[in-house]
Amino acid sequence: MTTTDMVHGTRTATVDRPVKHIKPVVKAGTGSSVDDTTYGRTCLDFGDVFGQPVPELAVASMAEQHDMVHRRAGKYHRRKVGWWATRERIVTATMEQELVPQPNGSFKPSGSWSNPVFEHHVPMKPPVRRIGDVRHDPSFTGTGNVPIGPPIPTNPSHDARNTEPTAAQKAAELTVRKLKKRYSNALNQTSYLPAAIRQSVAARAPIPTFYEAELLGHGQRPTKDRFTVRVCKMDEYEAIVIMAARIAGASTWQTEQLVFTFKDKPTTNASQRLTTTSRKNQIRG
Repeated sequence: MTTTDMVHGTRTATVDRPVKHIKPVVKAGTGSSVDDTTYGRTCLDFGDVFGQPVPELAVASMAEQHDMVHRRAGKYHRRKVGWWATRERIVTATMEQELVPQPNGSFKPSGSWSNPVFEHHVPMKPPVRRIGDVRHDPSFTGTGNVPIGPPIPTNPSHDARNTEPTAAQKAAELTVRKLKKRYSNALNQTSYLPAAIRQSVAARAPIPTFYEAELLGHGQRPTKDRFTVRVCKMDEYEAIVIMAARIAGASTWQTEQLVFTFKDKPTTNASQRLTTTSRKNQIRG
C-alpha cells in the first residue's frame, strides 16, 4: 500500500533532529505539551481540514496542525494552518483550539476547533514562474540552518576598532531571532531543498507574515521512493511558492517556483527594513 507520511519532525518544537511521529510533544516555554491522543502519522489534506476543496489548477497546497502553544490575552491555544496557490492567487487558512494548562505543565484541548478563517492574496500581475531541474544538495538537509532573509547590514561608518553593534543592528538581530523561532519548522523543511532554491526562498518576503513548508515522503513503508517539498512564504509585498519533487536516489529535483507581487515595495531594501524599530515591534516572540 502506497502511503504519504511526514518525513521529519514537523509536529514538535524540536527541529534539530528527526523524531518519530506519534502523539505531539509541544513546548511553550519549558516542558509544556499537549495531551492529545487523536494525532496520526499521515499528512493532512487542506480540503479535509478546512472543508474547502483545493482548485484543480493549484500548483501546491498543504495543511498542518501546529502544536506549539500560543498565548494571547491570557488564554492558550493551538492552530491548524494551511494554504493553496494557483497562478491567480494564494489562499491561506487558519483554525484555533483553546487549551487548558494542567498541573503537570502540559495542556489539554478545551472544546472544538474554531471555524476556519480564509484570506485571499491576489497579486498585482501574473506571478513570475520558473521551472527546471536543480541539482540535489544535501549539505544542509534537515539542519534548519538556513537564513530567514538577507544578511543584517553593517554600520556604514564602520570602525574596525569598534566591534560593538549599533542599536539598529541589535534591533535587527532581535527581529531575526524572533522570526527564526516563530518559523523554525518552515526553515527546517526548507533546508531539504537544494542551495539555489533555499537562496530564492531567503531572498523573498524577508520579514514574513506567513511561512509554511512541508517535506513529504511517498511510497510503501518503510521505504520512500519519492519526496516532495512545498513552501509558501509571504509578506505584505510579495510571496514565493515552491513545489519540488525528487525520486529517491536521483541527483536532481524537479522544481516549480512562483513569485507573486502584491504591492510595490518601499524605497528601503529588505536589509534596511530589518533595522527599523517599527518592524521590530511587529514581531513578538
